[in-house]
Amino acid sequence: MRHALTSADPSWVLREDGFDTMRESGVESRFAVSNGFLGVRASRAASRGPTWACYAGGFAWTSWPRTYVAGLFDMPNAEPAVPALVPAADWLRVRILLDGEPLLMRTGTLLSHGRTLDMRRGLLISEWRHRSPSGVGVTLRSLRLASQADRALGLQLIRLELDRGDVDVCLEASFEAAGVGLDTVSLGPDLGVWRTLESGKCLAMAGASGLRIGWEDIAAVQAAPLTWSWEWRSSPGETVEFNRLAAVARGDGGRADGGRSDPGGDARGAIARASRIGWRGVLGAHEAAWAERWRCSDITVDGDPAAQQALRFAAYHLNSAANPDDGPVSVGARALTGDSYLGHVFYPVLWSATGHRRCAVAPRGHHLASRLAQSRPQPWSPGSRSPADLRRQTREPRTHDRAGRPCVTLAWPRRAHRQGGR
Repeated sequence: MRHALTSADPSWVLREDGFDTMRESGVESRFAVSNGFLGVRASRAASRGPTWACYAGGFAWTSWPRTYVAGLFDMPNAEPAVPALVPAADWLRVRILLDGEPLLMRTGTLLSHGRTLDMRRGLLISEWRHRSPSGVGVTLRSLRLASQADRALGLQLIRLELDRGDVDVCLEASFEAAGVGLDTVSLGPDLGVWRTLESGKCLAMAGASGLRIGWEDIAAVQAAPLTWSWEWRSSPGETVEFNRLAAVARGDGGRADGGRSDPGGDARGAIARASRIGWRGVLGAHEAAWAERWRCSDITVDGDPAAQQALRFAAYHLNSAANPDDGPVSVGARALTGDSYLGHVFYPVLWSATGHRRCAVAPRGHHLASRLAQSRPQPWSPGSRSPADLRRQTREPRTHDRAGRPCVTLAWPRRAHRQGGR
């Protein structure tokens, strides 16, 4: 696991050191990981308290954890009444207790904190060093990804070290805020199924986790659905390794397709596939998928490291946003990185790989065909619109310049920073 938590090539990484509550929301957006179906903001998993899904006018959340599933829309209780992307449960939540006291960044002494977005491997690595109020030194390194090889899967790795022995340690892993804004269909030890209140879409999430101390695997205790906990007494310099697999499935069940979809079965199947190959197999397949993606889309700039990094940052988010396997779902203005724009699509982004171009443009292609059909009965009568006018109205993206060469629209890091937030 130590090797997995290391990024080697500095030309492929973005690094954020320290912790600033004023900038945290933007960092969580820019360092988000996604595969076009499943997206996760770069929120802290183990060093924060709970987050409630409510409006608090007197203060601001220091972290805004969010997991998004493309196409999971419902109508919230708001005016004007417009559909919004429904957040799924936060499957990365980890709670650590030392001698019964929770380990939080706001208590004790922060020694260091950093996040590294590894764009080549398509994952986020975090490092946190802290001294608790009782004087226990803690080093925590973690990794998270949304798999490009199997888009239903997410992976979390944590490596924990304490500098003091004889400390009673408890690590609890849960799916926080599971089912908020959703009707519960079923809830079991390792699988939850929910349905949106109005649109009738279904969401299923399954989990599997393990913890190892040294060379020994420790059995988990499950006191609640989708919650695992481990307890042990520490030894100085002891290394604890935790891994968690999450599987997500979306279905248009119930009213949408007569109940033909089975997201619960799909999520269980994804967890079974992942469990057979283990977290190393999931990580290896993900890295191989990203290597192929970069083979098709990387842009090399000689002599200008800043431009090289900016182009790779833009290409990383374009590659992360598109899902070629789900043509009817286009890419939102904020992709799967934040609540802004409610997940709405205003225009299809252009492409960074052939398969992505089809995914981004296909929804507008259906719309364009219907618009063109409207002009055929009386194409040149007074007041009618010509096919050229209809094409301009639909604002189809230009995929080639006037010389016939492919063109691409890119989002730069500075622009992404200005648009950062929830």
